Amino acid sequence: TTKLYIDGKQSDKVLEMMVTDTDGTIYFPIKDIASYLGYESYNGEYTDKSEDASKCYIQSENEIANFSLNSEKIYKLAIGDKQSNYEYVYAKKPVKAMNGKLYVTSDGLEKAFNVSFYYNDATKRITIYTMPYLIEQYSAAVLDYGYTGIDENFTNRKAVLNSMLIVKKGNNSDYGVIDLQGNAILEAKYNSIEYLQDTNEFLVKSNNKVGVISSKRQTKIQLLYDDLELIDSDLGLYLAKQDNKYGIIDSN
Repeated sequence: TTKLYIDGKQSDKVLEMMVTDTDGTIYFPIKDIASYLGYESYNGEYTDKSEDASKCYIQSENEIANFSLNSEKIYKLAIGDKQSNYEYVYAKKPVKAMNGKLYVTSDGLEKAFNVSFYYNDATKRITIYTMPYLIEQYSAAVLDYGYTGIDENFTNRKAVLNSMLIVKKGNNSDYGVIDLQGNAILEAKYNSIEYLQDTNEFLVKSNNKVGVISSKRQTKIQLLYDDLELIDSDLGLYLAKQDNKYGIIDSN
């Protein structure tokens, strides 16, 4: 018998919502599962309020995500950041309608709701962990590892979904990246670190210069620039500023 757990607690109600397609793809009803993962849900689009049942969006304290019927693209927007632009994530299969409701695949669920999703076929056990739960679980361990805490920036906290933590050390002016066992990925010596979720890389700053380092410790762009902005994650293109001049840099 399949069992489903959210943040360590068994949830038969969410299991009952789950639909498995003939090819094995797992789907969940977006609006029904939202409250179990810390979100509110609504019909229509965030920027165009309506009762359009072919679209819906979810909203947390920090972020919204828009879904559309027959589309793999999920639009996300950080709340409270006036300079924030929409980012796009993609599910492996489009949102589909069943029983008058919109359903998203399990991988789309991960990306839209900022959760980790594990399915053990041998034990028939499904485990879902929300990002706040994971951060709470590792907060004490980070202190044991010799750091003063996990960075509080919402986007940076998403690194935990890829088994990494952006941490602070000393007087909180030194930032680094560790894995979940406390091993250093980037040493705690940078003035700031920004997690680039689309590329699983880090925009690092030291002595007022920025560069890009990968989660495998590879320097993709040297710390030579006044500012860097990721403009194409697929091609690894950045808009770079140096001495009031702009150019495009390929990080690949």
